Amino acid sequence: NEIIGATLYFRRQVESAWSTTQMNPQGNDTYAGTINADDMSSAGMHYYIEAIDQYSNIGNYPDGAPADYLKFDLVE
Repeated sequence: NEIIGATLYFRRQVESAWSTTQMNPQGNDTYAGTINADDMSSAGMHYYIEAIDQYSNIGNYPDGAPADYLKFDLVE
């Protein structure tokens, strides 16, 4: 199925509410999203991705999102 849109959900590790940004197609079924520097936290970040296809099927990565999510720490 063809992906027609993707959204990046993110939050600081110390917060419970998710923020979002639309991801932009890069070609070859690849999407890119940017988290602004002002939204980043030295405490680290949680994130997941939601995609929708031409049939309105919605999928998340990781599969269990938003209960399951990925994370990264900022390094200076």
